[in-house]
Amino acid sequence: FVIDSRYIPTDSMVPTFQPGDYFLLDKLSIQFRPPARGEVVCFTAPPASELGLAGSNVCVIKRVVALGGDRVCLRRGRLYVNECLQDEPYI
Repeated sequence: FVIDSRYIPTDSMVPTFQPGDYFLLDKLSIQFRPPARGEVVCFTAPPASELGLAGSNVCVIKRVVALGGDRVCLRRGRLYVNECLQDEPYI
């Protein structure tokens, strides 16, 4: 399938998604290009045992804030990528 539906169980993506929301996941475009900054992605989390937690693997929904090779830093609650303050209108 190239499209899948996903359920938002927690408030970790508020205000973009609210707990209880559903969205459609495009599984095809990622086959032709890497994710870009600002995009929302879904990926399988590492096994909970690798993180020192109990539970099973789950699909995690997060926003891409940096790419491979970028330097990421949080200062006073603000996100910097490659020493540049990021405008994050979605938070």
